[in-house]
Amino acid sequence: LLTGVEIREVGHLHVDGLAGTQLIRQLGSDEHPPLLSGAARPGNLPRSPSPLIGRAGLGRTVGEALDVSRVVTLVGPGGIGKTRLSVELAQALPPEQGVTFVDLAAVRTEAALGQALAAALGLDAGVHDDVVEACCEYLQAREQLLIVDNCEHVTDGAAELVDRVLQVAPAPVL
Repeated sequence: LLTGVEIREVGHLHVDGLAGTQLIRQLGSDEHPPLLSGAARPGNLPRSPSPLIGRAGLGRTVGEALDVSRVVTLVGPGGIGKTRLSVELAQALPPEQGVTFVDLAAVRTEAALGQALAAALGLDAGVHDDVVEACCEYLQAREQLLIVDNCEHVTDGAAELVDRVLQVAPAPVL
C-alpha cells in the first residue's frame, strides 16, 4: 500500500489481444495527454480495411441525427455498409469519447443479449445476478456511445436492452 501517493483513474483503453477495455490508473497528479491504443481506435471498434468512400453526406446526416437524438437506427439490406458507416463515424470522435461496439451476430437467444453487452464492455457477466443491471450501472457514469450491430434476428430483445440502457446512460446508441 502506497501512502501519500495519488492514484487517479484516467480512462479505459482497448488493448489489442485483450477483451473489452482495460481501466488505466495513474500514479501522481501530473496531467497526461489522452490515452490512445496502438491503433488509435476508440473502444473495441472493428478495424476498417480501407477508408469509407462516397458516404460523406450520409455520414454527416447520421452525425447530425446523433446530435439531436439518443437513438439512431441504420436500416437496409445486408452488405450496404451500415456497420462500416457507424464505425467510421465512431473513429472520427475525439479520443476521450467512449465507444463500445456490441456485435450481436453470434447471439442466438434474446436471453444472451445482456451477456453480449457485458462482454463488449469488458465486464465479467458471471459475477452479477442481473447482468443487464450491472451493464446499466457501468454505463450510468460514462459518456459512452454504444454501437449495437446485427440486431435483425433478436429485434424485440435488442430494443428492450437499448431502452433499458437509455433509461440510465447519458450517451446515445447507434
